Amino acid sequence: MSEKPHNDPIIYRAYGTVRGTYKPSKTDPTTGTLTTDDGVKFPAIVSYEVATLLEHQPQQFFGLALWKCYFKTRPASLELKKVETSNVENPRQHSFRADKFQVDGRLVKVNKESVTVEIKSNTRESESFTLTLKGTFSGDKAWPFWRFKLLRESKSYVIQSATKLPLPRIEKAPPAPPPPKKEKKAAPVSPPPPQQKKKKKEHLNTPVSPPSLFKKKVKISTPPESPPTPPPTEAEPKKRVFNLVDKLNK
Repeated sequence: MSEKPHNDPIIYRAYGTVRGTYKPSKTDPTTGTLTTDDGVKFPAIVSYEVATLLEHQPQQFFGLALWKCYFKTRPASLELKKVETSNVENPRQHSFRADKFQVDGRLVKVNKESVTVEIKSNTRESESFTLTLKGTFSGDKAWPFWRFKLLRESKSYVIQSATKLPLPRIEKAPPAPPPPKKEKKAAPVSPPPPQQKKKKKEHLNTPVSPPSLFKKKVKISTPPESPPTPPPTEAEPKKRVFNLVDKLNK
């Protein structure tokens, strides 16, 4: 068998064939006991098809029959599906096909004289169970999935061969995107100070007060007083009159 990885999931299997007689219980015909041709008794559960035949044709279950069996959660419990009755022309076929089993499962534990295998249901979620197989195992203990060919001996199952089962291909997940960079928080910006409104230029016709002269003390020099002029005498006015008459005569 190829050991290359595949895309299908692992399928667990645990089934075989047993030749024996099934006897239903008195209360429930779907549960009862399977007695093999070597006298070993197994608690058994029959499938829906077998339960229907039990109801309509119970006489077919009185003799030996070749049963297809599936392991249930308890290793000693079997689920039976009728394949052939003892009325076949060549009963040797029963001996050739009976007591052969195949188990596909996960390797759990390996001892010197036994191997423990885990088995699960493929169709529904249920608790797994383990099955202990007799015999030596020389395969790769690190490989998880194996197919065992078994031969039933009483209530034991002896290893005839072991084959690796290919593992399902594990698809690599796409690389995760890089984490977003943390943006540095900008320092809070204080609002700009309110702008002072520019004063409008005053009109040219607006009167401007003269600069104050009292900011600085200015010393004003006064001219010296002239001596008082003496009052005119009586002779002077007459002289002035004569001078004026002379000018007119000329």
